[in-house]
Amino acid sequence: MGQVGFVRVEVQYPWIRPAREVDEVTEQFRTGFEAFVPEALQCAYDYVGHDERVETIWIVGDRDGDWTMGNVYYRVAGVPAEPMKMSNVIPGFDDSQGHWEELRPATRGIGRLLAGGDRSQNPTRAVIRYDVVAQAMNADFSYEPLTRGPDDTLSEVADAWFERLRSTGNNSASD
Repeated sequence: MGQVGFVRVEVQYPWIRPAREVDEVTEQFRTGFEAFVPEALQCAYDYVGHDERVETIWIVGDRDGDWTMGNVYYRVAGVPAEPMKMSNVIPGFDDSQGHWEELRPATRGIGRLLAGGDRSQNPTRAVIRYDVVAQAMNADFSYEPLTRGPDDTLSEVADAWFERLRSTGNNSASD
């Protein structure tokens, strides 16, 4: 069990529901994941100042070959929100670029995790979901290709995931 500040995370593999069997997850990925999750969630929770309106935190990483991208998203008072638009859901919130860059340990860390070791064994998408109220965390992984078309960027793939979350509530790693 790890505890960093206000976020308590118990890292066990029964809560991981990968698309492949758990034994296919490399030991390096497993070790890196277990070390990454508590600190990344703490970083994301610190960013919102432990605001009591924050219900859920998602840390989402996407990988396409050697390219990776990480994002943090929130549900605040029932509304999915991006870090750079938090003032839309938390009045007076500082969502300036200088502030949301504080999320870099989480966003870059998930990218490094997906790109590390034997990439052929690593997921192409990882979705870490933390229920702030229940203090419960789970993770979902996809090993399927993420690119939707020949010219799609990882940014567009990430935007599509968030739009799906916002419009349907679906927060799985699968497309």
